[in-house]
Amino acid sequence: MGKAASARGLFRATGKKSKPVVQRNLDGSYERVENLEREEDDFYPTPPEPTRAFLHAEIDRLREFDLIWEPACGDGAMIREMQALGLYTVASDMIDRGCGAAIQSFYDFGVSQSPAIITNPPFSECGWGNG
Repeated sequence: MGKAASARGLFRATGKKSKPVVQRNLDGSYERVENLEREEDDFYPTPPEPTRAFLHAEIDRLREFDLIWEPACGDGAMIREMQALGLYTVASDMIDRGCGAAIQSFYDFGVSQSPAIITNPPFSECGWGNG
């Protein structure tokens, strides 16, 4: 099984440089920094509110699919919201966070697990934060 092609190079093709970042410190002050520190493994759980809003707007279309794949499921936050609406899901992630997901990189699947994919991707994998 071959790996899926990466789109990482497409996001770096512009050659633009990132702008300086302003960070708010615990004491309420602000400072310019070159980069913000990332969470370990780029793990930022998706809050339920944006997932619920998306699902509410797209539920009729999503019900047309037998299965929805969440390929960067983390702790399963988005999966739980989909399942609460009766949607059938399959989940995967590179790191086991205890939600029953297949432990495999999105890029290592030779074939999509579903024609419908809903995810909040790890942006470090996309290169979107690199300008």
